[in-house]
Amino acid sequence: MKRLVQTVVRAAWRAMSPIRVPLTRRFHDELVRAGVAALAQAEAVAVHERVLPPLYWGFEAQIAATHQSARALSADTSLVLNSVVRELARLQMQVEILQQIVQENGRAHAGLSIVGEAGQGREAFTPRDRPEERMRVG
Repeated sequence: MKRLVQTVVRAAWRAMSPIRVPLTRRFHDELVRAGVAALAQAEAVAVHERVLPPLYWGFEAQIAATHQSARALSADTSLVLNSVVRELARLQMQVEILQQIVQENGRAHAGLSIVGEAGQGREAFTPRDRPEERMRVG
């Protein structure tokens, strides 16, 4: 009996071969596609959970470092500008003092230098002549 059933099943199996092979291939391809899609989705989730948070933390750290350097640059710029303003004020005071000295010594000169007067009987001005001027220089 068993042999008879096996013979009938084998004959039916061989007879269905033209239909069975394409259906089996299609079913196999669908299984592979579904498995690949599931695997790709699982891999994408794993990559998302494993890679993106460190990238996000790295971006946050980079942004924080950028803000820190911007604050430091702002503070440095402020210090530089304050020193430039102080130096400018000091130089303006020295120019005003020198203008007063020139006016006290007599006539105003049209040129920028009073060196020409030293050879004409007048001595050149030296800081030793006025100690308070010597303290302001520098």
